Amino acid sequence: MPLEKAIQTAVVDCIDKNVLKKFLLKHKEEVINMMVSEWNMDTALEVKFEEGMEEKAEKIAKKLLAEGKDVDYIANLTDLTVDEVLKLSK
Repeated sequence: MPLEKAIQTAVVDCIDKNVLKKFLLKHKEEVINMMVSEWNMDTALEVKFEEGMEEKAEKIAKKLLAEGKDVDYIANLTDLTVDEVLKLSK
């Protein structure tokens, strides 16, 4: 079965079985379009990697803030913006 047909069938089955029924009735086409056109393994892995890098940068920034380091220094070191570092300091 082609991917788009499989996704459509899965969405209809979910609606028939009351799985996320209200949501799917309201967003059925959007869900199908997103799943068919946007998802792929390479993109998913890249996003996961980037999220991990951002979390690591934030942890480092928090530690450096606790040590009293300058906000500009932290921003340059972690590739966070000054505003992002300042938000972490609150």
